[in-house]
Amino acid sequence: MRKLMFLALVLIGFVSCKSPNQEKVTRTEISLDSISIIPNWNDSQIINLELIKTKTVTRNGATQSGSSTSNIELVLTKNENNTWTGSWRIKDVQLPSVNNPLEKKLENLVTGFVYNFTLDSTGTITGLVNWEEIQTKGFEALNMIINEFKNVPTMSPQIIEQIKMNVGEMFNTKEKIETYLMQEVQLYFALGGIEMTKSDTIEGSAYITHPLTGDLIAQNIKSIYQKAYSDSTCDIQISQTIDESDLYDAVKNTVNKYAGEDKTNEFQNEMQNTKFDVKVTSNYNISLITGLVEKVTAQKEITVGSDTRIDKTEIIRK
Repeated sequence: MRKLMFLALVLIGFVSCKSPNQEKVTRTEISLDSISIIPNWNDSQIINLELIKTKTVTRNGATQSGSSTSNIELVLTKNENNTWTGSWRIKDVQLPSVNNPLEKKLENLVTGFVYNFTLDSTGTITGLVNWEEIQTKGFEALNMIINEFKNVPTMSPQIIEQIKMNVGEMFNTKEKIETYLMQEVQLYFALGGIEMTKSDTIEGSAYITHPLTGDLIAQNIKSIYQKAYSDSTCDIQISQTIDESDLYDAVKNTVNKYAGEDKTNEFQNEMQNTKFDVKVTSNYNISLITGLVEKVTAQKEITVGSDTRIDKTEIIRK
């Protein structure tokens, strides 16, 4: 039980100029010593994307998986000061089968929603404009989930209210919404302005803040320019490794905050000899002509003993 809870808690915390119907030309690898990802976009340019999200959980030897596919319309508008305004609209969400009434409600809630944000001259996101609208949507989704909990016999009104208050902390400020509620947008624009050579392996460290406890979790980040191709695209990989000790402390503090000292002791005893790990790997294919991502695949793998959870996000330019 603790392992399952750990898997859940960890998750709270992390171009070619072709027309849509043009067939891709066979490409070959070329020698290119250095690259620069600079936006060369058209004013009011419309980019159609496909977003595929897959979750696979293996627990006690049994594996379950689920996926969703969304069509995204991205519009980039140039401002007078050489900055940009972006609009990321969720045109639809497709689930393999929607037999769960809650899933259908959540699907209807997000369909048609728009993230409006600003970017600097390098194509790096500088801020979310309509964060209050997204905050409202987040609370609507939370209330839908809470209403479903009310039908669960083991969920007392006190527990439900605590869940509502605690989860609501994840989007009670603009900064938290930018971090946790627009992850796909941030993923797509993560490489704005980057310059690398073939011999480069850029390594660095950063901290992420656990949304429920405020604990700082260290992570090591490594960026590698891998290949360039004859279609004027290149491959870049970014890998992130989370500090195991910091992550353990953050999860332990979460259990203590919301379940009390007794449950924390149980958690510590059960996890004492259990190895766990969190890794995130993002593979980009990006145009050196336009600075637009043609495809990015990001995979987060969480391992707790013999149990795993893999979250995979793919964004593909259509």
